[in-house]
Amino acid sequence: SWTDLTEPLHSRNFVWFSIAVGVSIFSTNVFAPFAAPYITSPEEIGAPNTWLGIMFVMSQMIWVGVVSQWGIIMDRFGRKPVVILGSLSALSWIGYFVLTPHNYVFVLPVIAIAGGLLAPGFGEGVNQMMLTLTPVKNRISYVSWYTTIVGVVSSGGSLLGGWLDDRFHGVHLHLIGPLRLGGIHLVLLLSLILVALSIVVLS
Repeated sequence: SWTDLTEPLHSRNFVWFSIAVGVSIFSTNVFAPFAAPYITSPEEIGAPNTWLGIMFVMSQMIWVGVVSQWGIIMDRFGRKPVVILGSLSALSWIGYFVLTPHNYVFVLPVIAIAGGLLAPGFGEGVNQMMLTLTPVKNRISYVSWYTTIVGVVSSGGSLLGGWLDDRFHGVHLHLIGPLRLGGIHLVLLLSLILVALSIVVLS
């Protein structure tokens, strides 16, 4: 019925939580979709496409290995602290600031491992938090609205990141020694700032 369909929208906590999760994913989407093209672009790092698969396998195997431990931590300390800790997985992206065509075989695995260790805390934690805000009756409607709100809010992050990447393309700022900042690093920096703000919103 229409009443069942719109019921979740009358739950203020549920709606604001869904928006907060959407804002958090928005902040990571500013950079995340553009990491793979940066890694494989001959103009940037120039790593073979195989490295994308290697990173994915490494992070997912670690995810499988640690996700149950995150569940134990959630049971002991609560879901919100785990979500906040999981949000810090974006810190693994700091490795992109020192990534070069000469060291990617060492840096990319570290990025993948760090992300695989922390990301399950966020991914599983927000789902558990969402379920605590939904009644058993009519839960399907709540889950549907949650995925809709999160998807709509977070989708703008990719648009913003792509727009910024186009604007900053070709920018190269030379810092100390071999360290330099390209356009993608400026996008990454903004994404990390937004992640920090989203952690405040989630908390």
